[in-house]
Order: sequence, then C-alpha cells, then structure tokens
Amino acid sequence: MSPTVPPPLSSRGGDEDRLIDEGVTPFCSNPALGARPAPTPHNALSSECGGRIDRTDLLTCRARADHRFTVITGDPGLSLENEPMPQDTRVLDPYGDTIDWNSIWIARKLRHLAIPGYREGDGFFQQKSNVLRFFSRRTEPNPRVQQQLARLQPPRGVRVLDIGAGPGNLTVPLAERGCHVVAVEPAAPMREMLSENAARAGVEVEVVPSAWEDVDPATLGGSFDLVIASFSLTMVDIRAALEKMHGACDGEVHLYWFFTPPPWGRVLRALWPEVHGAEYHYEPMAGCLVNVLLQMGVFPTVEPAFMGGVHNYGTLDEVVDEFAHRMNRRDRTHDGVIRDGLLRLLRREEDGSLVLDHPAWHAHVWWDTREQLIRPEFNPVY
Repeated sequence: MSPTVPPPLSSRGGDEDRLIDEGVTPFCSNPALGARPAPTPHNALSSECGGRIDRTDLLTCRARADHRFTVITGDPGLSLENEPMPQDTRVLDPYGDTIDWNSIWIARKLRHLAIPGYREGDGFFQQKSNVLRFFSRRTEPNPRVQQQLARLQPPRGVRVLDIGAGPGNLTVPLAERGCHVVAVEPAAPMREMLSENAARAGVEVEVVPSAWEDVDPATLGGSFDLVIASFSLTMVDIRAALEKMHGACDGEVHLYWFFTPPPWGRVLRALWPEVHGAEYHYEPMAGCLVNVLLQMGVFPTVEPAFMGGVHNYGTLDEVVDEFAHRMNRRDRTHDGVIRDGLLRLLRREEDGSLVLDHPAWHAHVWWDTREQLIRPEFNPVY
C-alpha cells in the first residue's frame, strides 16, 4: 500500500506559495512523491531576501519533515516541534540521505528569532544598559578566555580577525600579545566598551562596525593568519558565513559554540511561557555546526569543554534583575512570576546566593584552511 502524501504547503497561497514553489531549500526527490524542484543552492534564502536575510523582518519558520524549509510571515504559532511527521517521509527517507544541515541550522535559527517577545526593538546587546550589566561586573580574569588564549598562542605580528568581538575579551589580550587584530562588531555599545578596554590596555585595534554577514573581506586589508568567532555564531545562513571565514583565512579558523544549551537557556525555556505565553526554542547547537562543515567538505577538529555543572547567580534581587532583562520583559508586572520561577529552578546556598545545577558543554571547532578546501559538491556518508 503506497503511503499517503500530505498536501503541499503551496496551497496556502501568497508569498508562501511563491517561496515554496521556488524551492527555498532542498525538496525530497523521491519519485514516489512526483516531480519536485531540484535542490537549490545553500544560500537560496539569502537570495530570496535581496542578498541577505534581514533578521529583524523574519517572523517565523516552519520545517517540513520532507525537508522543505519555508520562511513564513505572520504565523508565530508554527514551530518545528508541533509539526507532525508526515507518514511518507518516514517510509521514503528513513536514512536521512536528503538532509541539508545548513537548512536545519536556518530553520532552527529562524524559529529562535520568531519567539514572541524575543528581540523586540533593538537587539539585546544593542542596549547599553545590558552591555554594562553583563560585562562591567567582572573584575577578575575570565577563566574561559584564559583557556582560549592559552590554546591559541598566536605569535607576535600575526593578523587576527575576531568576528563578533563584543567588548574585546579576546581582541584586547591578543593585541597586547603583539597581534594585529581586526574586530568585527555590530553593536555600538559593545564597540564603545571595546574601545575603552583597548585604550585602558594601551593597544590599538581596528574595529569594523558591522555584522559579519555584511562585511566584504576584500576591504579588510588582506588575508588573516587566524580567524576567531567566539560564541558569536548568530548568523542565519551559517554556511555562507563559514565560507566567508574560510576564504578570509590563510591559517586557522577557530569557532566556539554551545554543545548543549547554556545554563541561562534552561531558565528562559522554563519561564518564557509564563512571561510571554509562548515556548522558548534554543538556537542550533554545535552538533549542527559540525555537520554543516562536513557537508562543505571541511573536516574540523572538535574539542568539547565542560562549562561547569553549578552556576552562581548572586542574590535573589540580582538574579531577578538579570533574567528580567534576558527575558525582555516590557514592564515589572512579570517580576513576581520571574521571581517565583527562579526560586523553583535555583537552589539557595548557605550564604544566601542562588545557584543553578545544570551541566553544560561547549565546543571548540577548528581547522587549518591551508590543509582543507571547501568542496561544494561533497556529500559525506554519516
């Protein structure tokens, strides 16, 4: 008995119909489903949006289990997890032969950006108060940054590109070690703090006020010996971003990203429905990132690192203030809900501070561009 084929999404009409019919992402090509459009290039979503994806205009994304990924405007109720698995794909593609990991990254990233209440108005770190709140309170050296620097150890004089440099956690100490650092940072408050930190350290840093998606590497003065993106992989089309990093580097590319959801993500996922009335979806993790690289023909070294199992958050008032801002609450009417939720999730130490028990891991993913080439037609076997 032949499987039942679900009705096409193109029956919705309008812009959705156009996007689906033009094949935003790879379609299942099994002949039992009839003629389908050929897989489109990995950057098809960027092309649909006039050269790049405008992150502020994307409302939601839906992923079909037959590998159709479609940008949908105006229906924030749709989500990957609520979409039933069509019977035909379980039968026709049980081995995942048609999986496009970049499409999965895009779908999960769009779903994350579409969360009601998320990034309304300016981006989180476009607000100076948030930058000051999260980066000015640390006086001692950041252990994670110290570990990164000890691992990288670039010689003096090398050219370093720091993508999503933030307040200069890596940019400034690398410049202190004699590197010529170009920092790409789109958020003005971050750039301001980076400049202050560089001036305090007595080093000069070239700062590019842009998102990596909008940077033309040809304008950066030549190739780099070292390209770094440390917990800044917020791009929607990750493959396009990775290809640009690879092309700008004549040495090593080093990426740092989450293997598991970070501790604050667990809190947001638990409390978001109570504050915003909607589910909180995580961003795509490092496992998806590695698979994107494999489908590019790049075989990276992956080094997992434990972020800790117990995370300290200070007093109750401090942690309520932190997560109220992380949750982008519009007014203080939800502070009581946030306070009660935090008391459920966190435990109190003898000194009155609150801690979260949440084992978390991140990944250090790196490769040498002099030894590996991007192969667009590469199709790894998993």
